[in-house]
Amino acid sequence: MVTEIMPEDNTGVNSILPGKTMSAMRRVDQNDETLTHLLVCEPPTTVREDGSHFDITYITNDGPALKRICDGIGQNSHLRDVCFDVSQGWSDNVANRNIFNGLRYNSSIRSLGLSRCELSHGVGHEVLEAFKYNLHLVKIAFWRCSVRLEGTRTLSATLSRCTNLRE
Repeated sequence: MVTEIMPEDNTGVNSILPGKTMSAMRRVDQNDETLTHLLVCEPPTTVREDGSHFDITYITNDGPALKRICDGIGQNSHLRDVCFDVSQGWSDNVANRNIFNGLRYNSSIRSLGLSRCELSHGVGHEVLEAFKYNLHLVKIAFWRCSVRLEGTRTLSATLSRCTNLRE
């Protein structure tokens, strides 16, 4: 099943598919054992849903909502694969270390993906900062990301501390 997600407006306000976002957040918060793969992305996004083990939650420029997502991921013990996709850059405007700090505490995620992220600031940079403390990662994947000099330091630190990486 292919679901195309289109925003109601271009403001980046967190009014985009609240039902889908809330459903995914409930599953993350409740530590749903069937949820093993999560896509955290900005709309509009086209996603091929691949079964009950997968869900998607949308982020925009709502800092408290983004913090709730990251804190929930940090406490979840069943997620194995998480991908952040920042196609519009809305969430980069609110990204800071405090919002992403919860990610540091997750010990179940083995695979991290970053798509269309700027690794020198914003979401991409803060996710890398948080995951450099995650010693359980075996895979980090990047798709269409960009990095500037200041981001290379964070990327290097994350890769050197994640000693179990195989991919």
